[in-house]
Amino acid sequence: METPESPAEGPGVREKFGRRLGIFRSLLSFLWKEKLWWMIPMIVVLGLLALLVGSVSMSGLAPFVYVLF
Repeated sequence: METPESPAEGPGVREKFGRRLGIFRSLLSFLWKEKLWWMIPMIVVLGLLALLVGSVSMSGLAPFVYVLF
């Protein structure tokens, strides 16, 4: 017996999620094929730093994060 798909798990949601990850997947495959796999940690750190700066600029956490730097 098949279970019905919930609206949040429909094929449209999966396709949109796949397209969003497609950019990251193609970037990682490019880095791996061109033997630039050593750049992956730098890209991850830069991405995390960008998320930190973006989240701090919009919240009340700014005074606490400025102490770290």
